[in-house]
Amino acid sequence: MCFGGMVGEVQHRETKMGKGWALFIVEDYNESYEFKIFGEQYLKFRHFLVPNSFIFIKAFVKDGWVNKETQKKGDPRLQFNSMQMLQEVMDSHTKKLTIQLPIGDVNDVSIANLKEIISSHKGDKHLELIIYEASEKIKITMPSKKFKIDISNQLLKKLEDEQIRYKLN
Repeated sequence: MCFGGMVGEVQHRETKMGKGWALFIVEDYNESYEFKIFGEQYLKFRHFLVPNSFIFIKAFVKDGWVNKETQKKGDPRLQFNSMQMLQEVMDSHTKKLTIQLPIGDVNDVSIANLKEIISSHKGDKHLELIIYEASEKIKITMPSKKFKIDISNQLLKKLEDEQIRYKLN
């Protein structure tokens, strides 16, 4: 599972044996969740646990610990696989930008405008153009061999301002 949000309250603590662990809250616009992190995971990710920072977490649910006395399995637990600053997620997780244009919008002006946008955001990510005609369900996919692009918030805002549909892969 993957999720992101703002780090709320953080409590860095120590066990009786002197090992560090933390209790922290991750919030989004609607909810907040409390998590505990221990051992190697705590040592690896504690520098991300700073109040008011925005983080992206990859984790998976593992079976709960088995109580040695009762042999009952405890509640499921999270294993944190990775954490990173939310601002860095787009760069590390996006590989390609796909621009989608209806055939009726393809003309000299729109092509020149699109070429100007792409030229001003050169980078190392793949670019693909899809021209489609919705009623006939026709679609032509054209991956660019010449242009590579820098996928940034500035580029995405420009595409939205120009009402150009896109998809990140």
